[in-house]
Amino acid sequence: MKFTLYFVIVCILSSLAACQQSENYSTEHAQQFQHFEADHSDELIEEVDEEPSELDLENIDEKERADEKQEEVTDEETIDENEQKPSGSTFNTLLFDDFQRKWNALSDEYTYDLYLHSFDQKNDQDTSYYYSKLKEFIHLKVFTQGNNVKKIQVVSTGKTIDERYSMLTSWWQVLLITNPLNGTHDVDVLFADLGVGPNADVTNVKDQSFHFGGIEYTVQRLDQGFLFEAVYPTI
Repeated sequence: MKFTLYFVIVCILSSLAACQQSENYSTEHAQQFQHFEADHSDELIEEVDEEPSELDLENIDEKERADEKQEEVTDEETIDENEQKPSGSTFNTLLFDDFQRKWNALSDEYTYDLYLHSFDQKNDQDTSYYYSKLKEFIHLKVFTQGNNVKKIQVVSTGKTIDERYSMLTSWWQVLLITNPLNGTHDVDVLFADLGVGPNADVTNVKDQSFHFGGIEYTVQRLDQGFLFEAVYPTI
């Protein structure tokens, strides 16, 4: 009996000692972890709050400058492209097979005059062209390259004010059939630049050439009138 009681007491004391040792071990490790946290807290903060280095900032700035420069180059290329393609710089080819129909459509829409009824094919030295007499004093010539219209000429010899109006009307229709102008407004502006005055006054009209919509136009005084010409560029 005494031996049994003694054995129980020994076991209890051993168990208490083990618990105490475990508690001391836990406390010791907790203290060690607290010391580790205190010793390395600055390093942890530095890792979280670390700011970019000067080298990183330089790389960022250099990349931003490169992106801005690329945007400027792109903008300049767009501007150059627009400058190389000004408004009205392109033209539409005109088929000879469509010429008579389009010419008469303009007469229907604007003038009710200068209808084109037929063409005669003419040969002048090494050049062939299509000829039509719109009026006794207005002669139309159309030169072709393949089936495309290459050049249009109107020769006018009218002297009276009505005849000059008809002459200017023929110029007007040449402009309209070769260029998508804004009706009467654009033609009136061009005529004013050529020197045409009120009441079909052509006193100040001089020999000159100008480009519009990619096509070259020429006004030339003749002994008995005027030549008005439109020439398409070589295709």
